[in-house]
Amino acid sequence: MNAMSFTNRFKIIGAYPDINSFEDDNGKTVSYDRNILFVEMPLAKGKGFNGVKHKFGLSADFDRIFHCDLPAIADVTFEQTTAGNGKVTTNIVGIDFVKSQAQPQGAK
Repeated sequence: MNAMSFTNRFKIIGAYPDINSFEDDNGKTVSYDRNILFVEMPLAKGKGFNGVKHKFGLSADFDRIFHCDLPAIADVTFEQTTAGNGKVTTNIVGIDFVKSQAQPQGAK
């Protein structure tokens, strides 16, 4: 599997932990544990922005996000992987909040 990573500054507009399971086509239970982040992205056509959903880490990592007021500006590192079949998967692998924008709730 090939991987490529890149970092850009984005506005994180929402987040939640996502722990669940499902039954695959073979009847096997598959569990997952991740966070879902919504990153503001400009629309390719028209005017304005959209929230794009990305996976990030495990639910235990949610504490890094929970105490920040959202929306918040962060340097977000994405990793793209492909198995060579043309399908590309993009996940967030790192978040560094810009300190002036990501103060804990109630901080002055």
